[in-house]
Amino acid sequence: MKTFIFILLSAGLLLSCRTDSERRATSADDLIKPEADFLIIPGKRVGMITATSTETMLRKAYTDAKVRRSEVYVSEGFQRAGTVVFPDTKDALEIVWEIGAPEGKPAFVRIGEEGGKWKTPEGVAIGMTIEALEEVNGKPFRLYGFEWDYGGLVVDWDGGRLNSPYLIVVLMPQDYSHLKPELLRDVILRSDNEALRALQPKIASIVLTFE
Repeated sequence: MKTFIFILLSAGLLLSCRTDSERRATSADDLIKPEADFLIIPGKRVGMITATSTETMLRKAYTDAKVRRSEVYVSEGFQRAGTVVFPDTKDALEIVWEIGAPEGKPAFVRIGEEGGKWKTPEGVAIGMTIEALEEVNGKPFRLYGFEWDYGGLVVDWDGGRLNSPYLIVVLMPQDYSHLKPELLRDVILRSDNEALRALQPKIASIVLTFE
């Protein structure tokens, strides 16, 4: 987990008017379109991105217009060579490469835009509330306090359904007016802590690594 922590700081109305056959065709078509695949399987894939993907491969899958070379922030002012897929959209994600684009393998993928389509099979996505995340996990989990480098980082799913070394989640408060000293820095808090929930935390960042 310490390695992963460092890496981290390193058209509804239209559809309702379609016929059943049109809906089935759309669903089948989506399965083969890279741009329609926004499923996250921790350890396995993020859409079309896998442990063996290179930037060259992603340009072929997503087209050059949807893949941009970029420096990606890692931690404390440190940046590494990376790539942004779907840049300048709510579906944007960042990739940092083990060696360097375009032929390195992904070290990690980071998603941080609310309103995008990326989600796990359980529905974990940017903007999810702490209550919803706990419900998906099936039990309370533990996270760091806020206002420091690791603020809001989930450190232990306590054996819940989301227990995976390849899924890293960071929550951030939405209501800072209730931020108390006991909720700050390197304390470890339970997700069902009433003072914590008063902050209305939501998922602000998801980082994925691969087996």
